[in-house]
Amino acid sequence: MEYVNTHFTSLEDLNDVDDHITKLKDKLARIDAAAKERSLGNEAPVPDSVASLLSQIKEGNLVEAAELIREHGTESTKLQLSKLEEEIQHLKLVQEALVLGAQIETELDGGDNLSLERLRQCAEKTSTIDHFDTKEVLDAKLEEVILRKKRSLLPQLDSQLQEIKWLSPKEAISVPASKMKAISKLLADLVDLQAISGTPHYPNVWWALESLVSPFVVRFNYHFGQVSETNRISRPEWALNYVEKFFADYLSSIELLIGDSFVKHGRIGVFEVITAALVPVREKINGMAKTLNSHIEKANDEDDLDMLEKYGRLLSHLIFEMSSFDQRLRVGYKYNPHIESFETPPDKKWMGLTGDIFMGSGNSDSPVVTNWLNLELQLAKRRFENDIIGREDAFEIDYEYDASSANPHIVLKPSFSAYALVKLFDNLTTHFKTLSIVKYQLKYVSNIQLTFLDEYLKATENAFKVFNESLSSKLISNFLPASAKSSSTSTTPVVVNNGLKGLEMLTGLYCSLKFMIQHMEQWSVELLFVQLWNFYKNISTSKVSDDSIFSSAIEQYTAMLKKVFSKYDEFFRKEIRGALKMFVNSAVWVIDDESPKNQPSTQLSNFITIVPAYMSFLKRALPETDYFLVTSKVCDCFASIFHEYVVTNNQFNSNGVEQLKTDFDCLVSHLSVPLMLNDDHTLFTNVNNRNYKKVLQSLEMLSSLDAATAKSLRNNAVEPSQIRERFSTKLDCLTDREQLSQDEDLVKRPVHKYENIAKLYSIMDRQPHIMVPRKPAGVVVGRSSACDIRLGGADVSSKHCQFSLSSNNKKEYLLLTDMSSNGTAVNNEVLGKGTTTLLRSGDKISFAKSGSYIFRYVSDEQENMVQRSFFDDYILLNQLGSGHYAVVKEARDRTTGDIVAVKIFHPSKTSSKGSSEEEAKLKQEMALLLAINHPNIVRFISHYVEPINAFSSTTYLVLEKVNNGELFQRIIDKQKLRQNETRAIFKQLLSGLHYLHERNIIHRDIKPENILLDITPKSSESRKATGPWDDHEYDVRVKIADFGLAKFIGELKFTNTLCGTPAYVAPEVLNNNCNYSTKVDIWSAGVLLYVCLCGFPPFSDELGPPNMRDQIIQGKYAFYSPFWDDISDSALDLISNLLVVDPSERFDIVQTCNHFCERASEE
Repeated sequence: MEYVNTHFTSLEDLNDVDDHITKLKDKLARIDAAAKERSLGNEAPVPDSVASLLSQIKEGNLVEAAELIREHGTESTKLQLSKLEEEIQHLKLVQEALVLGAQIETELDGGDNLSLERLRQCAEKTSTIDHFDTKEVLDAKLEEVILRKKRSLLPQLDSQLQEIKWLSPKEAISVPASKMKAISKLLADLVDLQAISGTPHYPNVWWALESLVSPFVVRFNYHFGQVSETNRISRPEWALNYVEKFFADYLSSIELLIGDSFVKHGRIGVFEVITAALVPVREKINGMAKTLNSHIEKANDEDDLDMLEKYGRLLSHLIFEMSSFDQRLRVGYKYNPHIESFETPPDKKWMGLTGDIFMGSGNSDSPVVTNWLNLELQLAKRRFENDIIGREDAFEIDYEYDASSANPHIVLKPSFSAYALVKLFDNLTTHFKTLSIVKYQLKYVSNIQLTFLDEYLKATENAFKVFNESLSSKLISNFLPASAKSSSTSTTPVVVNNGLKGLEMLTGLYCSLKFMIQHMEQWSVELLFVQLWNFYKNISTSKVSDDSIFSSAIEQYTAMLKKVFSKYDEFFRKEIRGALKMFVNSAVWVIDDESPKNQPSTQLSNFITIVPAYMSFLKRALPETDYFLVTSKVCDCFASIFHEYVVTNNQFNSNGVEQLKTDFDCLVSHLSVPLMLNDDHTLFTNVNNRNYKKVLQSLEMLSSLDAATAKSLRNNAVEPSQIRERFSTKLDCLTDREQLSQDEDLVKRPVHKYENIAKLYSIMDRQPHIMVPRKPAGVVVGRSSACDIRLGGADVSSKHCQFSLSSNNKKEYLLLTDMSSNGTAVNNEVLGKGTTTLLRSGDKISFAKSGSYIFRYVSDEQENMVQRSFFDDYILLNQLGSGHYAVVKEARDRTTGDIVAVKIFHPSKTSSKGSSEEEAKLKQEMALLLAINHPNIVRFISHYVEPINAFSSTTYLVLEKVNNGELFQRIIDKQKLRQNETRAIFKQLLSGLHYLHERNIIHRDIKPENILLDITPKSSESRKATGPWDDHEYDVRVKIADFGLAKFIGELKFTNTLCGTPAYVAPEVLNNNCNYSTKVDIWSAGVLLYVCLCGFPPFSDELGPPNMRDQIIQGKYAFYSPFWDDISDSALDLISNLLVVDPSERFDIVQTCNHFCERASEE
């Protein structure tokens, strides 16, 4: 081989090949002679066969000579011979290669006339030559020929394309089929020509396609490669959108032109076109990335935080737009330049332009990646610290979350911070989701997203620590008797001012943690994170036991959630002890007074107000399941404390047992709904709570055992099992060691019971209702323990007043006699000491300033079949306003603590017995109103008719309370509303009206005063408003109020009131047309829209003559300049179709909604 490489270096050396063969033969002969010489004296005479062979050698028969040497030669001779044979064989191959190379070279010398097929064949033959130098010479020659042909074909293709104005965006000319065929032929020839020297691979492109997309490249560089309005570093999407538009407009045409030119070369034509078009885009993006990196590094060197944030945001924006563009190409065009056919999978996936930028040299990342990840972390961290955990209401619950859900009671409401963190997390996911480079996706998740989950958990731990410190510093006195307590008192700074604030803090943490756990569980099964986790497990060198990328975080959050939930027990145990403290310390259970009380202890007022208020908050804040879990804990606390400090820690006589049962019944009546101590819910109930049943069984046992049996039980004279057999429950919740103490004289003092004749309904907070027994000797009310009804309060006299029986027309009444110093008032009029008055149902009785009640006879309730009174369910609070028909006051729901509005209508005469049909109709219509449920309509909650006396009654209508006032006041304050603001308000108004009209309910009094606004202020300046509201407003919810009033005040009175102020009333109402339809509301809505946009009504006496009434009847109005000059034509057109005198020509609600939506979309 060395011999060949030394003596044959060019094709010209083939001319001397014969001389070299002769020399090799001579060398072989010399080797043979030397061998003979060395063996001359030791070998036998040469056999004839050998001699014959030697003669053949002399004649040049090398094959036979080689056989002779193998058979008789020495080992060294054999080795030399083997080497020589290899050299001769290789020399023959070189000879063949040189001969073939000479033939190919000769053929290539006529390159311009050589066909593509012959050129391809030459290339194939060249590839078979095994002689490096020869092949190198031929490859160079072949490349030269190919380039000459390229220089010939490309100008022809360019000329043809220019002639047909190829890819001209503004000119379209008709191109003959022959011309297109010629262009396709040129293009195919260029493709075939380039394929001879090798097919290009991404990101390299085909020569023909460079020419095809050249007009696009020129225009692209014009717009985005030089200083111009379109070339902005802050708007990479402009360039990318330009490319996509080019694909959308021209890719099909290019595909038609190239046909199947690429199929024979194992390529997909449309993918190759896209690759060619991406060349200037890649250069543009690379340039932008380098510029941004330069600015970022400079900002880092100079510690310029503002510039760092500015260019960091631009870099993040660039990568987001770039990765999104990559994804659109993958999805829209199935683009992967590594695919050679749709039948076989590609060797690798396309990393996108983003991958081209991200992939640095070797194994290192591009500076773009490092800067991007660092800046994404910094920007997200700033948002996390300022807008999530740094906000004042971070762990306050967002009650508006998913308020429109079909089942809001099962929706977990998050804290503001938890919701914001989920939004941040999802937003960050969009930043890397389209990257398709798993390596960087994993870096993003681990370095940024998981970091914030860890930081948020730390924030909840810190907040929980603050709560614990606050809870421990909130001192609650123990239940020692007052005489046993130290006279000296110590004060401790109280961090939590009231229990509700602490409960809100605890529940905010609970909702935050659970909301995050729910979303982490959802993220765990999302395809993106499943794929990332599987990739991580595959590359991890250690065994991975977690199920998902979030498993560790979920485990930590769950552990923290358990700690938070366990605090409900401690919180309520302390709060319940505090609320029952006065009751436990002051109650006496050995009661000698024989007169029946049957009244709950007034010391329970604190408890029956605080605990339901707490539960009302929890019911609003927690989903149904979680609320039940908390109620179970509260029920445990309440029952165990009552049993421990009241039942088992006192001695009772029979009167005391009765009082104990009365008190416990009072507690249960107030707690049955909040603590689910009933069977109203099929799934959730605490009726079978063991501690609760324990108290019930204790009371049952106390009231059933006589003194002798109790004594025997204490002395172990009777087996507990015998006692258990007396009870249906077997006292299964009580142990044998439960000590139930009763006085020995239990049976000696019978309890005198009287039927109740009347009831006092408390209208003040923290006061229970009071039953008035029918006691012939009279019922004394006062502060003294000797009184029949005991009241607390410093201004209540020891004997404040007395109820006495009186009869009239076979009916018993009560007389009230004032015995006080500070006064007893009936219907706000003080009687004066010694003064007596007859009481009627509905009278308001005030005992000085300490208590106010509504009086009602039990018989009246039974006769009128009134199941509950308004005052059973609500406590009246402040007055909100008054009108023609009623007074509006605030009220608090006794069960839930919710604040409502109650419209108290002026008294009206009680209907006669003959009007039962009207009453049935009213009930039917009331049921319809109560069934209305729409976000833009004030909700009817309940309806009560309260008798005042035998001849009159008043109606209490309980409504949803709407904050922040009326649309009327908003117009007054602003003079007029903005167009976009009006559109947003009117859209909600139409939604409410559509709901009413679908149910054939006519409002009849649409005006700004009856459109209430529930305004939610922004919790922070950064919070984005839901609509075009004022700067401080987050949301404005329209609520239609005061419909259906005619049912309560009378049709005639209602119509007369409307016609008295007819500015918004439809013409047919003024004309006393009784058959008017829902279109009267449409007319009123048109007037309302007019007023909102310009600030004054279309009909007014000030615009007369004629007067306002005639203006309405004639439909006489105008759009006055300059007030209407800037108002959109669509608004004017809508008003014109609403204020039509003839109802048949007037829009109905469907037409109005359709017109409103169509014009809104056009604008």
